[in-house]
Amino acid sequence: MRHSAVARATIVAAILAGPAAGAAQPGNAALAPPSDSQARAIVDRHEKAIGQPGKPFKYSHTIVEMRFSDSVATRTETYRRPPNKILMVVTVPGMRPTRTGYDGKVGWSISPLTGIVILEGEPLDSLRALSAVQTQHTIDKTFSLSSLGPDTIAGRRVNAVLVVRAKRDTLTFFFDDESGLMAGMRVLRQGGQAADSPALMLFSDYKRLDGVFMPTKLTVRFRGRDVVTETVHFDTRPIHDSTFALPAAVRAVLARRP
Repeated sequence: MRHSAVARATIVAAILAGPAAGAAQPGNAALAPPSDSQARAIVDRHEKAIGQPGKPFKYSHTIVEMRFSDSVATRTETYRRPPNKILMVVTVPGMRPTRTGYDGKVGWSISPLTGIVILEGEPLDSLRALSAVQTQHTIDKTFSLSSLGPDTIAGRRVNAVLVVRAKRDTLTFFFDDESGLMAGMRVLRQGGQAADSPALMLFSDYKRLDGVFMPTKLTVRFRGRDVVTETVHFDTRPIHDSTFALPAAVRAVLARRP
């Protein structure tokens, strides 16, 4: 697919730059029943445990490694300057890196599989969203939340909370019984459609980053396979403007456009 390399980079960047603890997308309170008090208490305990929910990200540079089962790690290095600049460099063993960027005006990708692509439509919208100011670890209060009681995932005792959007089960959050921190999330429905095989996301290795407890390891279990993503570098130092400048090859493509 033409944008496959861009999509892979976008997914990885979303994991590292977005709420790794699975903040939900905006819901519609008018279409969901009221939340129960026990579910709200579980969610409130999580937000108190992490520190400062809703605080804007200050991430300027992160490095994430992703492994499919026992394969060699794919490495994604991301540079961000909110509200509208981002550069991602995805390195797959045995291939030249894929670079994807947005300078506030133009979105682009240079990949050994697709060559130079000027991004438009949904790929560009996704990149813009990743470059924008984001906040940490909040769970949208317009969703309906229902407590499902105690459970166990990956050998950990958890408290399960069902999220309902537009009167449909959307996902389940799992909160560690001991710490109160989010331990996992099972996706039941995406884009309004039921998942054919619900994915389980496990969050672990919490560390204090930028004043907030953040899970630095994400394990996605889907159809019997594990995809492990780990943040191995994080800092907030300013990034020079030149990092986000359009590459000469991209400028040349733009110059040839009618």
